Amino acid sequence: MRELARLVLSARQMSNSNIHCIEDCIAPKNFAENINAVKNVAEFDESSRKYRTPSLALNLGYSLKKCAKMLTNEGLMEEDKTKETHGKTFQELYDAMWAESISSGALQTININKSNKIKLLPLCEDV
Repeated sequence: MRELARLVLSARQMSNSNIHCIEDCIAPKNFAENINAVKNVAEFDESSRKYRTPSLALNLGYSLKKCAKMLTNEGLMEEDKTKETHGKTFQELYDAMWAESISSGALQTININKSNKIKLLPLCEDV
């Protein structure tokens, strides 16, 4: 919940559009703004192409997809076609574009950080 709240605040500050809640973020017209907001919250560095907190970027993606599924289900229960189509369209956009926009860079940053981590070996006396 906190992660999504930080995303909504970031999207609200970055854009001049009417993003007030998570439902506004899931609107398909705001998908590009979501990508920029996730990069802002996860502190993406354009020069090095790395995230400061790559796991946050991945978690935000999963949370947004879950919210889109919930919006679709809510639209089905209320028989509201706009909510249903917004949820389904967002899921399609997520499946088509999220991997190359966010996930690949975040996973690459995680792998780089993991390979650069110093491994401490035990001393001979300890063995």
